[in-house]
Formats: sequence, structure tokens, C-alpha cells
Amino acid sequence: SDTIFSPDGNGTEDTTTITADITAVSDWMVEFKNSSNVIVKTISARAAVVSAPWNGRNADNQQVPDGTYTWTINATDPNTQAQATPVSGTIQVDTVIDTSEIREPLSGANLSATIPIKGLAGDRNFSRWQLYFGQGTNPTNWTWLTWGGWGGVAVLDAFGNPPTLYNWNTAQLTNGPYVLMLQVEDQAGNFSNTRIPVTLYNIAIYNERASDTIFSPDGNGTEDTTTITADITAVSDWMVE
Repeated sequence: SDTIFSPDGNGTEDTTTITADITAVSDWMVEFKNSSNVIVKTISARAAVVSAPWNGRNADNQQVPDGTYTWTINATDPNTQAQATPVSGTIQVDTVIDTSEIREPLSGANLSATIPIKGLAGDRNFSRWQLYFGQGTNPTNWTWLTWGGWGGVAVLDAFGNPPTLYNWNTAQLTNGPYVLMLQVEDQAGNFSNTRIPVTLYNIAIYNERASDTIFSPDGNGTEDTTTITADITAVSDWMVE
């Protein structure tokens, strides 16, 4: 049912089921072999339909290592002992994300202005990566920044440098602690959750405006004043000239 699955008990893609039809009621058996051709699990029954769910555990109920496994179906007619031609295929057990790293900025860094966020994201069964930030030391709400989809793995270049995932403009964010989070997802349903804390400090003026760009200070009670307003990212001694 799934050629790639993640039997880690998290409720997502934890099992795969091998199915097939047989032309007559038969004693069928499905064998699962590892890359060393060793049988790790056998499931059998008598029926004209094969349905063999596997939870990624071996005959001793231990989880098998990640890797590629070969399944083979054998079927024998219990009355005539005639044997069907075996059929087989492969599945992958994948329970971890191979690479999920934020290389820059460093954990605990003090940041200002626009900061390049550099990192690595990849998996042999890669699906996508997504980058977020949250305000505070333990955010419950996250703001999405960007993502990389199929084929968008983030790897070191020829000189060993990580790619820039996003240029983060912090100039108009409230000063204080934040957390950057990189999530990498693979086709087996695994997720990474790589986080680093940072602190923002900017002195920036934004949302600036004049209440009236044309006014008439002649004392007649109409349009006699204008007001300059703005927001500042930190408490400041400000002056309007």
C-alpha cells in the first residue's frame, strides 16, 4: 500500500500492506528480506486474496533498521500442491530526516536589519522544507517565511558553503527574543523540528505619515494644523524637524 513507510509509532505511515489476488484458494506466504537477503518477517494465511500488513517489526517484534526490504509472495494450492510463480517487490523503511540544520545565524545571536538565514535540508525520500519564526522564547504561534519543494533540497555548494534559505528583514519587528524553526518533511511522513533562539534589536522608524500633507494655518479653524506620526521599534528620544 506504501512503498515508503515510517514504522516509528507516531500514527503517520506506520504500516504498509502487501496485497495480491490468487487464482485459487492457496496457502500463501509473504517473506520480507533485508539487504543481506535475510528473512526478517514472514506472514502467511490460506485464502484467494493476499493481505499482509507489516509494521516494520521482525519476528522478535523488534523494529527493523531503516533501509530497503524485498517482499516475496509464494502460493501453493493445498489440494494439488501446485505452486504459483513467486512475485516480489521492494519497500523502504524510513524513520528519520537525514539533514535539517540552520547554519546561520548562530544560536543566541543578536540580529538587526536584514539577515541571511542559511541551512541544510535533505532526505533520501525528500518532500519539502519550510522556514518559520516565532516571537518569544517558547513561541506558540509561528509566521511562515518560505519553503523549498520537490527537488528543492538545500545542500552544501562545491566550496562547502550552505545555501541562503531566506533573507529575513527584521527592521520593523518588535525587539526582543525570537525563535527560528526549520521543518523538513519526507515522503514517509517524517518531520524535523530544528529550532534556534535569536534576539532582535533594531532602531527603525516606520509607518510614518502626515495627517494632512496640505494644510492652512490661518487661524480660521479649518485645516490649521498637521500632525506627523510614526512608530519606532524601541523606546527612543525622538525629534521631528
